[in-house]
Amino acid sequence: METVSYVEVREELRITPAKVGRIRYLQETAVCPECRKDGGGTSAKASAPTALMPHSPASASAVAYVMFQRVFLGLPYYRQEPLAAQLGLTPPRETMANWCIYCAEHYLLPLYEKLHSLLQCDGNQGYNKVEDVVLVC
Repeated sequence: METVSYVEVREELRITPAKVGRIRYLQETAVCPECRKDGGGTSAKASAPTALMPHSPASASAVAYVMFQRVFLGLPYYRQEPLAAQLGLTPPRETMANWCIYCAEHYLLPLYEKLHSLLQCDGNQGYNKVEDVVLVC
């Protein structure tokens, strides 16, 4: 039998709970085979992606997950610890707090300052109503 057409029978929503995976980044080093024969051996290393925070295993998605739970769901870090343990993570609450502080200072603060300066300039192009909301973490 040949398929003539497809008819949509139904559509369903599927929720996948948070999954944790470990990603290992490898940096390739190459050596010129012709140079190696002569005894020299010029080598070159491929560029590696930069880490979100130096010397930290935190990825952007892990920090976003912690920040979302802290700021939008209002979960303190001590309540996030057992939830992270259920997912197989073991960062202490101090580490999660340091992730949030570092990312807020290095990534969110420059964005806030740029937007704030654009809204306060004389030619603000119609953006004259701004509400400052202070978030306490």
